[in-house]
This record gives sequence, C-alpha cells and structure tokens, in this order.
Amino acid sequence: FLHTTLHNTNTKTQTFIMLSKKQAFGLVGVSCFLALGGTFQILACALPGYNWYPLISSVFYVLAPLPFLLGALLKPKQQNLFLAAPAGNAFIADIGTFISAFFLVSALALCPVLAHNQVIKIGAVIYSLCGGIIIYASLMAYAFFFLAEKKEENMSLF
Repeated sequence: FLHTTLHNTNTKTQTFIMLSKKQAFGLVGVSCFLALGGTFQILACALPGYNWYPLISSVFYVLAPLPFLLGALLKPKQQNLFLAAPAGNAFIADIGTFISAFFLVSALALCPVLAHNQVIKIGAVIYSLCGGIIIYASLMAYAFFFLAEKKEENMSLF
C-alpha cells in the first residue's frame, strides 16, 4: 500500500491509501463474493416455507476468525527467519486456532443437524452451506492476497 498525505489550505491533513490495480480488483472480488455468500445465507431463511433457523449459523461466521486473530496478536513475535531463538510458547495461538476451527465446523454442521431433525428443509441446508463455503473462501482469499503481502514485507533473513 502507498500512503499519500495531502495538505489543505486549512492545515488539515488527509491521508489516502493508494491501491495497485491488482489489489483493487482483489478487494472488489472479495467484497462481491462476500455479498454473494450473504445472499445465499439470507435466501436460506427468506424463501417461502423456510424458517429463520439457518441464520443462526451466521453468528459462527462472525465468531470464527476472532479467536484466531486474538491468538495471532498474543503470539510471541519472531524477529527474523533464521537467526532467532525460539520465540517462547505459542500455546495461545494454538488454542485460538483450535477454537476458530471449532466455530468453522459448528457453522458448517449446524444446518445439516437441523435438517436431520426436520427443523429446516433440505433447500435451506443447500443454500446455507453454499453461502458458508463462499464466505469462508472469500475470507481465505482476502488473507492470502492481502495479509501474505504484508507478511513478506516485514520478514527479514538476518
């Protein structure tokens, strides 16, 4: 990202973040897929004859990345790639990853369990699973394209 600072005549400073063409297309693509996944999630509840129970799985979509991010923030930092001593215990990061995986599996398994108990219809399960897979895939694509570039910039060999 390129940060540009402009000064107005009123001494106000505005900062703009300039994106490359590849980053802009990636951001637009990720947002479109998130909207598509949300649309499938809403369709699982809104079509005639369906009820609102598949919407419960969208709570897991919000909760799933939070323990992983918290664990990544609390994880001890490694200064460089080759010459660093062991950075300490990464137990918190591992627990965050485990809880995030629990939320992910719970979100994907909730609707089939509700369908098995005949609380929701099979069509709602299909819409909900398609929406969940699209949402998680778009979040992984965001992490792959945008967070991996930042990680490469901050890495040093020595």
